[in-house]
Amino acid sequence: MERRFPEIFVADVGFEMITSSHYDLAIFASGYEQRCTYCAEKLDFSHISRVLVLGFEDSVIIESRRRNDSIFFERAETRPSIAGANYAEIIGREIYACVSDCVTRGRKPRLLVDYSSMYREWYGYALSVACELVSLIGEVEIDFVYSAGAYPENYRNALQGVVLESIAPLVGMEGLSASRSSSVAILGLGFSPVAGLGALERLQPDDVLCFLASPASDDGYVSVSRNSNECLIRRSSSIVELPLLSLAGTYRGLAEFAWPYVDRHHINVLPMGPKPHVLASMLVAKTFRSVACLYGRIKTPYGIDVPANGQVGSSRVTITCSRERH
Repeated sequence: MERRFPEIFVADVGFEMITSSHYDLAIFASGYEQRCTYCAEKLDFSHISRVLVLGFEDSVIIESRRRNDSIFFERAETRPSIAGANYAEIIGREIYACVSDCVTRGRKPRLLVDYSSMYREWYGYALSVACELVSLIGEVEIDFVYSAGAYPENYRNALQGVVLESIAPLVGMEGLSASRSSSVAILGLGFSPVAGLGALERLQPDDVLCFLASPASDDGYVSVSRNSNECLIRRSSSIVELPLLSLAGTYRGLAEFAWPYVDRHHINVLPMGPKPHVLASMLVAKTFRSVACLYGRIKTPYGIDVPANGQVGSSRVTITCSRERH
C-alpha cells in the first residue's frame, strides 16, 4: 500500500471571513482570561454544527472563570469539558465524530480553533489528529483565531523570573534524529532571560537560531524580548523577526529558516514566545519530518487576567493528503 502524508497550506484571512463562515466543529477554551471569549462573542453559533469548550482543571480567578463559562453557555449552550490528563481523549473524540459525519455526507470537514487562551498541548493535538485523519477524507480545513492580549506590567515582570523545568516534544511532533549526528536549535524568544539559556543547557545543539515577534501587539514588547534574551542572542548564529498576527508569514519565515538544515540535521524548534509562533512551529514540524516541536515547561504567573486588546489574527490551514516523496 502506498504511504501517504499530509501537505499543509497556510493563508491569513480576515476575521470577517471567520464570522461569516460555517463550521462542522469549533473548539474553544474557557479560563480566567477575559480574552478567551472575545472571538466567541462575535460569532454566529447557528453556523456551527458542533461546539467543544475545554475547561482548565485549575481554579484561578474564580469570578472571571464563572463569567467566561456563562458567556459560552449563553452563546453556544455548551458547558466546559474539564480537560486534564484526558485532554487527548476529549479532543480526539470530537474531531473523530466530526470527520466521520463529514465522510458520511461526502464533504470536507471545516474546523474552527480559538487558541487565544489554550494550552499548546490542546491545539497541537487537534492539529495532529487532523493530519492523521486527512487520509480518510483527502482534505481538512482548520481556521485558527487568536485574540491578542493587553498584558499588565506585573505579568511581564513575573515572566522575567521564570525557570525552565523540563523539555519534551509535543505529541506527533517528535521529529527524526536516529541517523543524524548534528542538531540545530531554533528558539522562539519570550520575556524570560533564563528560559532560553536553560534550553541550550539541555539541548546542547551544534548551532542556535532565534526568532521573536515583531511587529508585536505592543511596540514595547519587541525591545523587552530582545533585552531579556541578550545573552542568548549573542550565542546564536542568526536571529529573525517574524510577525505576531500573520500565521502565514511566520510559518513561511520559520520554514525558510529551517530549510538549509532539513536534510542533514536534526532540528529542535522550541517556541517560548506568543501562541501564534508556537502554532507556526507546530506547522513546520508537520511539514518537515526532521523537525521536532518541543514544549518547555515553565512556572508561569497565575492569577493575572489578560483582556483582549482588539487585535485578532485569523488564518486558514488546509491539510491535504499527498503521496510519499523519496
